[in-house]
Amino acid sequence: ISRVLLGQLAPGSRLKLLPGEYPGLLIENVHGLPEHKVVIQGVGKTANGTPAARVRGDLSTARDAVELARSSHIVLENLHISRAARAGIRLNNSHRIEVRHSHLEANGLWGIFTNHANYFTAEANTIIGPARQHGIYQSNSGDHVRIAENYIVGFDRAAVHLNGDLVMGGAPGVAADGVISEVEIRDNFLAGNGSGGGSAINLDGAESVVIEDNILVGNKAAGIAVFKEDGAIGSRNIYAQRNLLVMAPESRWAVIFNNAGSGSRFSNNVIIAQD
Repeated sequence: ISRVLLGQLAPGSRLKLLPGEYPGLLIENVHGLPEHKVVIQGVGKTANGTPAARVRGDLSTARDAVELARSSHIVLENLHISRAARAGIRLNNSHRIEVRHSHLEANGLWGIFTNHANYFTAEANTIIGPARQHGIYQSNSGDHVRIAENYIVGFDRAAVHLNGDLVMGGAPGVAADGVISEVEIRDNFLAGNGSGGGSAINLDGAESVVIEDNILVGNKAAGIAVFKEDGAIGSRNIYAQRNLLVMAPESRWAVIFNNAGSGSRFSNNVIIAQD
């Protein structure tokens, strides 16, 4: 798929990728509209149920398999993405991006990485390690995030990592406040992460976060960590309810507050330590 073709995508465009293998995609300055999104959609499934349109990164370079740069109102759907040296998908100062029903595996550093990205949705994806860091990494003050119904397993660090990262400043459409606000993390299955540290869900400089109805099983560091390290604030106003946390043997605490802000509430969760 040429950069020329991708650059011609306009509001309401639907690009269908037929079964087969594709090189990495770079999508720059492509914009849909709220009622006329740009959709990039894989066609079909393989015999084992994974998407048949396979986007492959190049393990020998620092590139990401799919990068959206300075773009908006785009849906990525039913894609198999792997072999990126860094991220399977990177959202670079891109807003109102949705990643749905896709399969990401064997990427080098992250499954999905965002920087300066508002209104990001990851829904009903399978994101599998190993990778040196996180399954989903939302960074650099991006607000309004929905992470729902994903299966995220086998990452060396966090399954979901939110980092306000104050020193990275702002970007067009994103204030340089070092805070990630208005987040939903619900109905996810997060298992076997954290062999190198971190938590299944890491909250650094985040506020107004709802964590509901997730299953966290066998994570090797912590379950949910609420703290301040790189973010501008101690994470605050965290509402966690109806989650199941079954910790791996010899793990850290299921829930950690470290230099956190106020206003959080944990209720009706089930927490099991195996030691």
